[in-house]
Amino acid sequence: MGIIEGPDAALLKENHLSAELTRLRTGLRAARERRVTQPGSSARTAILRGAKVALHSPGSSRSDLDIYIYGFQKNMIQRPVLMLFCGLPGSGKTTFARERERETGAIRFSTDEWMADLGIDFFDEMRDKLQVRLNELWKELLEHGQSVILEDGTWKREERDALRRVAKRLNAITEVHYFDVPFAELWRRLELRNANPTYGTVPITKELLEESLRRLQRPDMGELSLFDRCVVHSW
Repeated sequence: MGIIEGPDAALLKENHLSAELTRLRTGLRAARERRVTQPGSSARTAILRGAKVALHSPGSSRSDLDIYIYGFQKNMIQRPVLMLFCGLPGSGKTTFARERERETGAIRFSTDEWMADLGIDFFDEMRDKLQVRLNELWKELLEHGQSVILEDGTWKREERDALRRVAKRLNAITEVHYFDVPFAELWRRLELRNANPTYGTVPITKELLEESLRRLQRPDMGELSLFDRCVVHSW
């Protein structure tokens, strides 16, 4: 779909968004109904808006990834995980989030990719409405015991505090990843990305990156210690 324009743009985009979110909810309900709960059952896979949720048998062999409490097979006996990121554009959040998604079965939320799917400009005012609806969805998933990954970088302390409170209310484990990458390295990566953009990536100018850096509130060890798990990715 191309960029939506014209006097009816807002209505068309909102209707499209509602339809996409309805399809996601339908897929989630179907996946919950198909959840594997008996030892020895074969693995199943559900495709939910491009997020691959592997439903492995509880009787399968354990691995290092079992340390991470993700996936439908864990929901009946353990708490889900809310994974959130803090990092600027170009710090590696998307690459890492996709790896975690593939390895753990958690459902990944990327606002940029949803904007691309809907054919909406990344900086359109519809972004705020989309963010509200996506927030409702991931909270619903967490409440049903499904682990989620919030790929969007949380730059402000108050955002991270709010997410941690939500996770606590829903009895979820909190895991924060802080991507500490120098400005020069961020801009080097973004220049390469801007020259060869991949699907769902936002073009970032040096001025926009500088503005983002000014807005970033870096988490200190005191804040990181408030999470159940914390990982600092240093370059």
